Amino acid sequence: GRTLAWPLVIKKIGENPITGFGRHAMVTTGIRDYMADTYGEADAFPHPHNAYLEALLDNGIVGFVPIMAFYATVLAMGLRLLLDREEPLYAAVGGMACALVLALLVGAMGGQTFYPREVSLGMWCTIFLMLRVWVERQRAMATGQPRFAEAEFPGQPTEAREAVQMA
Repeated sequence: GRTLAWPLVIKKIGENPITGFGRHAMVTTGIRDYMADTYGEADAFPHPHNAYLEALLDNGIVGFVPIMAFYATVLAMGLRLLLDREEPLYAAVGGMACALVLALLVGAMGGQTFYPREVSLGMWCTIFLMLRVWVERQRAMATGQPRFAEAEFPGQPTEAREAVQMA
C-alpha cells in the first residue's frame, strides 16, 4: 500500500511545497478518498505511513525545517551528554534520549508520525529529562559548583545532616 500512497503524496507535496496543506492533509486533500475509490484501500491510509512525507504534506518546508532542526538539536545534545564521562548520569540520560529519538527517526520512514501520540510519551519524557540534565550540567560548568549540589536541611542540626549523608 505504501507504494501506492507515496507517489500520490509526493505529487501533492509538489503542488504546495512551501506551506503544505494543513493538518490531516491526506484526508482534506482527497488522497485518502482517491485511494479508497481507486484501490479499495478504505480507511487504511488516513496518513501516508511516512512521517517525513506527512510533515511535508501537512506543513510544507516552513514546518518541516523546524521539526528536523528540533530533532537534530535533541540528538546533538544527547550525544554530547552521552560522550561526557565526568558523570555517569549524563551518559545514561544522553544515551537514552539518543536511542529513543533515533528509533523515532528510523521508524518515521515507514509508519511513525512526528505528531505527539501516546506511544511516544516515553520519548518526550526522556527528552525533557535530558534538557533538565543539560541545564544542570551547564550551570555546574559555569559556576564551578558540584554537578549535583548537596540538599539543604533547614532547621536540622549538623549531626542530622551527617547521619543522612552516612546512610
